[in-house]
Amino acid sequence: MMNDAASAMVTSVTSMPSPRRAWRRPALWVVLWLGAIAVASYLDTPLAARVYSSGIYQTVKYSLLFRAIKAPGAVWGVLLLVPLVWWARHPSAAPAILLGATAAIAGLFTTVLKWSVGRGRPIANGVYNYHPFQPHFFHDGLIGLFAAQRDQSFPSGHTCLAFATAVALSVILPRYAVWFFVLATLVGAERLLEGAHYLSDVLAGGGLGIIAAIVARQLCAILVGSRGARAVAGRLKA
Repeated sequence: MMNDAASAMVTSVTSMPSPRRAWRRPALWVVLWLGAIAVASYLDTPLAARVYSSGIYQTVKYSLLFRAIKAPGAVWGVLLLVPLVWWARHPSAAPAILLGATAAIAGLFTTVLKWSVGRGRPIANGVYNYHPFQPHFFHDGLIGLFAAQRDQSFPSGHTCLAFATAVALSVILPRYAVWFFVLATLVGAERLLEGAHYLSDVLAGGGLGIIAAIVARQLCAILVGSRGARAVAGRLKA
């Protein structure tokens, strides 16, 4: 039996891709994502100007329908979703932990980047931003990192949280993965039409959300694996 276990372990190790090959695909996706953000930056000003001149941002901002559309990217939405997932998957708390960890990491990413970049919104309080590429890096110093960050545009926090939640829910309920990403995409579109974000903000937020979910899943897997190893070790000692 020990020989069989050892053989299985050797087979699994030898079949694993090399570190260079394992990182090749994620690195390619990151490069494509950053390239898409760079290309989108050329469309930031004309799209924002179109939203402002048409006046559609006023309708979107105060519409109950569009408020419901952006709910998947709101913090309160996730706070309601986590206990719901825990109740649905009880007694296993792993899905709820994954969702909560994903939201927390997504929030950390957006908070740090908003503070680091300090880019103003396309439209803030009905005033159009004529200088979208004049960021205020690390605005308000270290205090600004912990203070309420108003009218900061890059990246889109709602889009980041929506895509992070979509990935986490896709792991929990893979059958409905397409619909989760459709809802996340609608959140990004709403942020554009409301004049709260530029196109590059939305793309940055969406990618960060996906990364946040991947990081959260890896952390949860490590946590579950370490707990399982301790349990096995305890049984062996007994």
